[in-house]
Amino acid sequence: MDVLSFDTTHRNWYWASQTSKAIGQCHRYLDTFHRAAEHGIQSDHPEIIDYHPRAVVVIGRSNTWDQSKVKALHGLNSRMHGITVMTYDQLLARCSVLLGQVHNEQVLEAQEYSEDLSA
Repeated sequence: MDVLSFDTTHRNWYWASQTSKAIGQCHRYLDTFHRAAEHGIQSDHPEIIDYHPRAVVVIGRSNTWDQSKVKALHGLNSRMHGITVMTYDQLLARCSVLLGQVHNEQVLEAQEYSEDLSA
């Protein structure tokens, strides 16, 4: 699905129709969560000190985007509160980075463990 559309008259990017619908759906869900929090979460769960729900919309592909379109997505996201829109390619990139960090930590732990055994 298209994530962004470009308005040639005004020379700006805006949310494509399907993305806009998903954002609207998230707003409805977040409103529901906020109403529930006002009437029960705090008294039912005193361990919850802070309540800031967020929503992430994963939609479309960005592997062929140019830098201006990537910047446009970042700009549109920075103006929303509680909702982030990302593409499947961006999600994959984040997961790859996270898995790389986990792998590096495991390698370091294994090295420390082998050093402890040899000492």
